[in-house]
Amino acid sequence: MNNTSQPLPDSLQSVKIIRVSTAGLFQHIILKGQLKYLSAYYDIVALSAPDKELDIVGQREGVRTIGVPMEREIAPFQDIAALFRLWRVFRREKPLIIHASTPKGSLLAMIAGYFARVPVRLLTPTGYRFVGLSGMKRKIVIALEKLTCRFATDICPESNGVIKTIKEYNITARPVQLIGKGSVNGVDTFFYNKETLDQGKLADIRGSVGYDPANRYLLFVGRVVKDKGISELLRAFSQLGENIRLIVLGPVEMSDPVQPDVLEILKTDPRIIHIDWTDEVRYYMAIADMLIHPSYREGLPNVLLQAGSMECPVVCSDINGNSDIVTDHETGILFRPRDEKELLEKVQWALEHPGEMKEYAQNLRNKVTADYDQQVVQEALKSKYAELAGRISKGSKG
Repeated sequence: MNNTSQPLPDSLQSVKIIRVSTAGLFQHIILKGQLKYLSAYYDIVALSAPDKELDIVGQREGVRTIGVPMEREIAPFQDIAALFRLWRVFRREKPLIIHASTPKGSLLAMIAGYFARVPVRLLTPTGYRFVGLSGMKRKIVIALEKLTCRFATDICPESNGVIKTIKEYNITARPVQLIGKGSVNGVDTFFYNKETLDQGKLADIRGSVGYDPANRYLLFVGRVVKDKGISELLRAFSQLGENIRLIVLGPVEMSDPVQPDVLEILKTDPRIIHIDWTDEVRYYMAIADMLIHPSYREGLPNVLLQAGSMECPVVCSDINGNSDIVTDHETGILFRPRDEKELLEKVQWALEHPGEMKEYAQNLRNKVTADYDQQVVQEALKSKYAELAGRISKGSKG
């Protein structure tokens, strides 16, 4: 579905781009710094449900914001109201490009953008929830993802892994391509760099976990839910030696709960340090011997980009998204998802081969710096916007 009747404005600076997400949190956390960078070249507007995170985005990034109430889950009456509100916003604002990533925001924005005659409706899927679903809910979510693609003019997934999922589930038969090497916003390789850490704060973090150089430290970063593979990790960890410690950074959530015996391990094993929330992930990566990322599904996981930038060795599940970043025995170690036995074997191997793991970590740092540095990713997106604007200009002249 294409509708490219609106001509290109006189300069790129006057090209209006509305960045859409369901809630402000995505733009606050994931897109940090991106809108500010792009606003030097385009007229950037941030749109999401009205919340405090959207307010923070507007102030920090120096861009105009628009709040449109949207629900994250399926809510027919609220969704219809949101669709109408978005249509009115797009008709009033007349953007050349709308760009969306989060599932509900993308669906509503692509449909509303089509009927509002927005020339470019750019969709960047970051992973698919249906991979972890089953039954009728899975079928409904797949159908909605297909509908979202149908109303987009351009589909640029976050990673090759997402492209594989699109093809595997026949989400769309239309051409899809990465922007640059992929990633929504890359990683700040200066910030996530062990050479730029505050040594006093690093010492404080070590003290807070009772750091002992005689021990080995594994790190898990993410929500404590079944989908993240934490069950296999905790069960495997319980079989490791007494000098092994596990730092778990992330809250326990009941939306996808782990089994009671797994929670029992988390609560009672004295070798586990559980921290609900921290803004200092990079310091924990600096003290960890390795990051374990056993997730069942991913788009392009930021935690692996951050670990790579920090030269923290990685052991992760061999799934789409993870394997975009980690190559087995080159930039890290891969194991079959949901396979507790293989996870245990690979962690034991990594503990026994610290020299090789350090080499893989350096290789990963080089890859992340070359392909996923935030400046590289943002420059690629800036160029993509210019390409799309130029296409509309040529179309209007033709």
